[in-house]
Amino acid sequence: MKTSLPCTARRGFTLVEVVVTLIILAILVAAILPTVASQVDDAEPTRAANDVTSIATGIRLFHLNIRPQYPQDLEDLVNVITTTGDQNVDGVAYATKDSTNWKGPYIEASIPTTGGTVSTAYNALIGDTLRLFESAANLPSNNVGFTAANADFLAIQVDSLSLAEFTNINKVIDGANEATPQASGRVRRAETAAGDTSVFYLALPYRQ
Repeated sequence: MKTSLPCTARRGFTLVEVVVTLIILAILVAAILPTVASQVDDAEPTRAANDVTSIATGIRLFHLNIRPQYPQDLEDLVNVITTTGDQNVDGVAYATKDSTNWKGPYIEASIPTTGGTVSTAYNALIGDTLRLFESAANLPSNNVGFTAANADFLAIQVDSLSLAEFTNINKVIDGANEATPQASGRVRRAETAAGDTSVFYLALPYRQ
C-alpha cells in the first residue's frame, strides 16, 4: 500500500504585497531616473566636442601628409583622394603626388565617395563639406560678402543645434567664461547665406 507525503499548500502574493512592491519600485525609479537623465544630458556636449576635435585632428594629419593641400570635405579624410573628381578646399584637383602621399583614413567614419553627413550629439549633423572661415567677421565661405582671400581658418560645420545646445558645447570647448561665445573662441555660431544658423568649429589655420 502506497502512502503519500503530506502536501504543503503554496500561497501566492497577496494584493497588499503586490501593491507595496510596486510602490517601492516606483520610488526607486523616481529617485534614479533624474540622475541617469542628467548624466546622459551632461554627456551630449562632451560627445559633440570629442567628435569635432577628432575630425580636426584628422584634418591636421591630412594637411601634414599632403602639404600644402587642405581637404575639401570629410570624404577626403576617409577615402583615398584621386586626381579626377576630388578637389582641395580651393576647388583645385589633387595631383598624383597628393594621392600617393595620402596615408588615411584620418577619421573613424564611414562616408561614401559621394559624400555624406556624420551624426553627433543632440541629433545634430556634421556636414561633409569643410568651410573656409573669416574669423574677424565671423563669416563662413558660404556666406554673402565672404572673400576667400580673407579666410584664416578651415572650419567644420555642424547643423541642427539649438542655441542652448551650442552654449553647452561651447562651455566644453571654449569655457564658461567666454565674453562673446557666439563670435569668439574655437567654436562659433554664424548665419549662412541662406539665413540658416550653423555652428562652426575652427579646425585648422588656413594659409593660401
